[in-house]
Amino acid sequence: MLATKSSTAEKLHVRATGAQRQTLPSASPQRHPAQTQHAWTRRDKLTVGVSFAVCVAVLWFLAAQAAAMWRLNDQVSQLQRQIRTAQAQNVQLTTQVDQLSQPSRILDIALNKLHMRYAQPISISQESRP
Repeated sequence: MLATKSSTAEKLHVRATGAQRQTLPSASPQRHPAQTQHAWTRRDKLTVGVSFAVCVAVLWFLAAQAAAMWRLNDQVSQLQRQIRTAQAQNVQLTTQVDQLSQPSRILDIALNKLHMRYAQPISISQESRP
């Protein structure tokens, strides 16, 4: 109870005077993390150098793979365009073959343009062979 009365009295005193509570420096020494100087050994330098080289090699490999995939995708899209063009040509040629191979057209060309005639039937008699 005494602690609560003194803290209440302190609050009233702070409000009335407008003074703020100041913290006094503590008597204990300030604790800073130990800052030690790390001397780079030859092994440390080698480890960092090798790690850096490995990272650069991995990045180079990934970039090369990405470029190869880009080239392959470009080739695939080019081949797909060629396939579509060839399929369109095939459709056109198929319809052209169907039109040109109609029997009535062939007969008309044979009779009118080439002046062909129907052949007279030839009868071949079978004679007895000696």
